[in-house]
Amino acid sequence: MNATAVSLNAAATRWKGTPFQARARICGAGVDCVQLAAALIEEAGLATSLAFPPYAVDFGDHADTSPVLDWFNAHPEWAAVPPSDVEAGDVVVFQVGKVANHVGVALGDQRFCHCLRGHGVLISRLDDPTYARRWVRAYRPCSTLPAT
Repeated sequence: MNATAVSLNAAATRWKGTPFQARARICGAGVDCVQLAAALIEEAGLATSLAFPPYAVDFGDHADTSPVLDWFNAHPEWAAVPPSDVEAGDVVVFQVGKVANHVGVALGDQRFCHCLRGHGVLISRLDDPTYARRWVRAYRPCSTLPAT
């Protein structure tokens, strides 16, 4: 396991069990999927900020476009990664409602950390059919891409 994976797994273990709370970011007290991804990415030193614009927690049920995908696509410091290349530290995006609205952070070995309403922070598998069929895309901070 590389240093990034070690750091992310330690952070994910710390956050595991934190209850869901919309737009919160307090380990052990409350967090949502977007704020959890930001915390994990920052704690691992992969990016200084993952600052999404204000969002409604249920936007995936009502929006016609995904603010998550719009944000990543508007920020060139994040690069799309094909499913076969996902590694620890990549932000993984899923469509749970009408549009892509759920994010997590890959931990390596087909695992990712995320937060769900009613469940809180948990570690799941990318190859679990529940998530595999909802897969949309993954993004990696360009600072961690190999030099060409």
